[in-house]
Amino acid sequence: MIRTSVSLTSLLIFLLLSLKAFSADKPLLLTPLDKYEFANTKEAFAILEISAGGTAPSIELSKLDKNPENYEFTINRRQRVNYTLDLKDVEDGYYVIELPEGLYQIMKVNAPLFNLPFRYDTSGRIIWRWSIKQNYINYLGKLNIHQDRSEDSIAAELMNRFSQSLPELTTALSKASVTDPIRIGLGYRDDFYKELQ
Repeated sequence: MIRTSVSLTSLLIFLLLSLKAFSADKPLLLTPLDKYEFANTKEAFAILEISAGGTAPSIELSKLDKNPENYEFTINRRQRVNYTLDLKDVEDGYYVIELPEGLYQIMKVNAPLFNLPFRYDTSGRIIWRWSIKQNYINYLGKLNIHQDRSEDSIAAELMNRFSQSLPELTTALSKASVTDPIRIGLGYRDDFYKELQ
C-alpha cells in the first residue's frame, strides 16, 4: 500500500511538472537589425522597432493559429504556445525576432516601475496582433512603452509606421544582402497597403 501511494504521488508530481514545463512561456531573443545573421535563419523572422522605457518592460504573446492570414481567429481557441519578450535595457531601434510562421496575439504589456508593477491587458484587441509568414521580412510596427506613468496606468502602443520605416529598412536590408520581400506583419488586414502594392 505504501509503495502504491509513493508511485502515485511520483506520477502526480511528474504530471504537474510536465504540465508546467509545457505551459511555460518560451523566451524570445531580440537581435539588433545591424547585427543579425540573416543567412543562418531557420525560423520565419520579423522586424520590430522598439522604444521601451521603464525598469523592466516585457510583453507576453500567444500563438493563435498556424495560418498567418487567419485574421478572424478567436482568442478562445488559441494554441498552447506562449512567448515572452524581455525588453529590459533594450536601446531604441530596430530588432529582429525569430518566430514560427503563424498569427500571434500580444496578451500583456508588462511595465513595472520601481515598486509599481503594472500590466496592460491587450488580449482582446486585434491591433495587438502579429502575422508572421515564412520567406518574408515581416514588419511588426513600432512598440512604444512610455516611462512616464501614474500609479495605476501606463501608456503603450503598437503603431503601424511602415511608410516612415521603409526607406531605412530597405537600406539596412540591402547592406545585409537580404532579398526576401517585405510585408506588413501586423495581425490585421491593411487594405490601404494592399491598394499601394
